Amino acid sequence: MPVTDRLILPADVLIMSADQVDQATRIRCGCGPSDFIVTRPRSRTQSRVVTAEVADLLSRFRESQTFAEALSSFSFDHAVDPEEVLPAAFAALTPFLQSGWLASDSAPGSNEIVPTLEIGSTVAGCTVVECIQAVEDSEVYQVRDATGQPLALKILRPGAPRSAAAQFRNEAAALRRVGGAIGPQLLSDDPVFGRESLLVTWVRGVPLDHYAGRLRMLGGRAGRVALTDLCEKVIAIYGELHRARVVHADVHPRNVLVDDRGTPHLIDFGMSVLTDNGTPGTSARKGALEYLEPEYALASIENRQPPTASYASDQYSLSAMLYLVLSGHTYADFSPLPGEMLRQIAQDRPRPLSAHGITHTPALEAVILRGLAKDPVARYPAVAAMATDFRRASISLKSPNRHSLEHEEAAKRFLEGFEDVDDFELLAPYPHASITHGSAGVAAAFHEIALHANDPRALELADAWMWRAVRSASDARAFTSNLPGLEPGSIPDDSVFFGPAGIDVMLARVASAMSDDAGIAHASRQLATWESGQRSQDFTLGAPGMIASIALLIDDLAPSVRDPDGEPIIDRLTSLAHNALGQHESRPTLHEGDYLGIAHGIAGTAYARLLWCDVSGDAPPAWLPDLLDEIASMGREHGNGLRWPTRFTSRPLPAFMESWCHGSAGMAHLWTIAYRVYAENRYLELATRAAVTVWEDESSRGTLCCGAVGRAYALLNLHRHVGDPKWIDRARVLADASWELCTRQTETTPSLFQGSLGAAVLLSTINDPDRATFPLFERRAI
Repeated sequence: MPVTDRLILPADVLIMSADQVDQATRIRCGCGPSDFIVTRPRSRTQSRVVTAEVADLLSRFRESQTFAEALSSFSFDHAVDPEEVLPAAFAALTPFLQSGWLASDSAPGSNEIVPTLEIGSTVAGCTVVECIQAVEDSEVYQVRDATGQPLALKILRPGAPRSAAAQFRNEAAALRRVGGAIGPQLLSDDPVFGRESLLVTWVRGVPLDHYAGRLRMLGGRAGRVALTDLCEKVIAIYGELHRARVVHADVHPRNVLVDDRGTPHLIDFGMSVLTDNGTPGTSARKGALEYLEPEYALASIENRQPPTASYASDQYSLSAMLYLVLSGHTYADFSPLPGEMLRQIAQDRPRPLSAHGITHTPALEAVILRGLAKDPVARYPAVAAMATDFRRASISLKSPNRHSLEHEEAAKRFLEGFEDVDDFELLAPYPHASITHGSAGVAAAFHEIALHANDPRALELADAWMWRAVRSASDARAFTSNLPGLEPGSIPDDSVFFGPAGIDVMLARVASAMSDDAGIAHASRQLATWESGQRSQDFTLGAPGMIASIALLIDDLAPSVRDPDGEPIIDRLTSLAHNALGQHESRPTLHEGDYLGIAHGIAGTAYARLLWCDVSGDAPPAWLPDLLDEIASMGREHGNGLRWPTRFTSRPLPAFMESWCHGSAGMAHLWTIAYRVYAENRYLELATRAAVTVWEDESSRGTLCCGAVGRAYALLNLHRHVGDPKWIDRARVLADASWELCTRQTETTPSLFQGSLGAAVLLSTINDPDRATFPLFERRAI
């Protein structure tokens, strides 16, 4: 680097003080209280911990300047001699220069790492759908061919080093040999826009560690058997790879994708070694450090040329992955400091699995420990031999053990706290009368439990909480608060979920459960007062929520229920629904930035229409199939499933959320009801793909609206349509996790949609999964 070069720190390089990151991140990075972390989210290079002085010096390159200019201003501000600090300053900046995080302002690397292909553009005869990954030297896109099939396009970034181009050519050679069987099939390696590229078949799946984590949550015999079966399959595909005379050389869990049938597939062959083509393999590695073999670590410590990847090194990395699959932990408690981590890899013995509470796997552990031998000669002579021993060792694990929900009793005690209706304190910041947050939501919770368990005491509580909501409906904090989106003036009166209309909906539903015809008649007359000229098309704030609520109420009513004047109440409710439906007879249109999901978007509009048709028997409008096709077309391949952006947007990297309100959990309900109305299997396939994403999501929220409770209801809904018991098992896992997540994050708040109450309802009803339904949203019987 010439000293006269003007340098700049790209905008996406972040410099964060210790108090800007959580404690777990600080511990993992070895960051002290006065240190700073420098990171680049889309970079392959690991984050670095620096002192406050280095962070200050680095920050000066936010504006283009020479090294001398930055050093001069730094020295002046800190009252130090520039010549004295010059060697230390240059040494501190060297790693950032080498990684390209600090670059000449005229170099391609000086810019923020952003995708270079536009969404919707045509490339290599395909349409660009989504950017999956953009790093310093390459980008990966999901594209669709002329038939609509998803493919993957991997392309070099402008200015990428020659070594990256060589890796593309290496990957193409490896895929020609093994692709299509244990990994993607190479369709083309023709350059695109003068850049190396690879067009391959799309591999559905989630990373191995992610998939294994879900299996560990299953618990009991089912979890143990599934984990050992998964390990056997992973060993088998590496055996197939080695039989094809290919060393992968980049073995870590993110390069093994597991589909929803539990079949693993290998990806990313850029570092691979073809052992019989006469070309020496590369000694460079870019994989996760904790999966590298001891011989590589020792060479790095001694500053020697690292050895070329081999079958023995692949076996070591594979064994490290198997340890992670079974335990959820790496085989050593690795230091965040690379030098110390290399020493641990070279010298430290793996911890026994019993250190993680796993005491039933001694035979399997022996197989894995042999694969983790420090001396490559002591490892298995081939992965095929390892596979044989692992199969024999797994036989002893097939003993029965029932899975149970850990938090049912805690949820039961939580619900008992609502017995004292009048003195129960509904604390700020939530409103205290609405369905989403307040007394009407508590009534909805006990109404759901009462109908599910035929429990008269729960129904009494539903009625008492309903009348508490009525009494507090005129209070200042009944439906609004200082929380964003709940400020005074922001909640329409005719909103079922957030406004006073919800109280009349719940009065009607509780009266129906109590066979109180007069109460039903009164509540239905009250519902008519909430008709407005132009309701919003937001499900939780406008017409779709009212239409859905009327449909569910009609679904619960006997046709013989009449007003005191003799009018059938179902006729009155049907008239109300038709009035709301008639306000929006034309097809809704989408604009940039509009929400897509159930709670606030176009999916909620479609769901309410379909629910009404399902309950009433009315024919759906002619435009509805086209709208469903448009929503379906916005689904994005993700893991083994499909997911939808939270908003309709042309941005290359949209936001996603796999919740009921904004994501795949809500979409699963949309597609199952579309299947019921239209009886077309493609909708059931969409529902299944959405549910797969719901299951594979690792969100740490636990609530009904945004988290694990709503996700569990989506899986139960799918089970009722496809009959596969695995969806019940998966819903139980989410139910079991939901209570801990809710209580950790919301301090057992009584909000039905945003607190622990939703989790308590789920835990109270999931033992009868055929009848456990999402409150105020889903039909009780199909």
